[in-house]
Amino acid sequence: NLTVAQQISVNSDVCYGGTSNDVAQGFLDLPSGNKIIYGNSNSPVSGTKTSSNYGLSDIWLIMLDADGNEVWQKTYGGTFDDRVSDLILLSTGELLLLGASESSNTGNKTSVSYGSSDVWLLKLDLNGNVLLDKAFGGSGIDTGDKLLEYSNGTIMLFCSSSSGIEGNKTSVNHGILDFWVIKIDSEGQDFQQASFGGDSFDS
Repeated sequence: NLTVAQQISVNSDVCYGGTSNDVAQGFLDLPSGNKIIYGNSNSPVSGTKTSSNYGLSDIWLIMLDADGNEVWQKTYGGTFDDRVSDLILLSTGELLLLGASESSNTGNKTSVSYGSSDVWLLKLDLNGNVLLDKAFGGSGIDTGDKLLEYSNGTIMLFCSSSSGIEGNKTSVNHGILDFWVIKIDSEGQDFQQASFGGDSFDS
């Protein structure tokens, strides 16, 4: 048998991080050719991390140009555990970030806390400045998983929830953990919610 090996060349190799734990969740390609790496960090300003640390874990974004050079980096969070799960580019040209937050309105987080963990939504401009900071949840554990924007501008948040009708959650709880869907507009106005599940874990 003849095995043909393809040689792979690496154009660049750059590490990003500080003196503690820094984990990339994914990256987003932009029409400009820039990329955004998004993940979670609990490092202080150290190593190649130049943005502040606010709590146990913060959301960390790094914008790179088409050549891999850093354009900016930003962290978002409060005093406890804040994590990102998804990042999309809206049709309006803004960024929408979804995750989960255990923090109250501390650090640079301005939305209130409803429970032990809330769904956390941030809308950002392309310089990483916060345009919208909103939490969704009840007294239980609520986390954001995925984002989807429809052609009419409607945005769907696909989440998990153990909360009942409380806080700003308006759909009933069926079991230990439900699949929770929130429909919003581009300004974060919630106009429909639904929970799906049985009497145990559904996510």
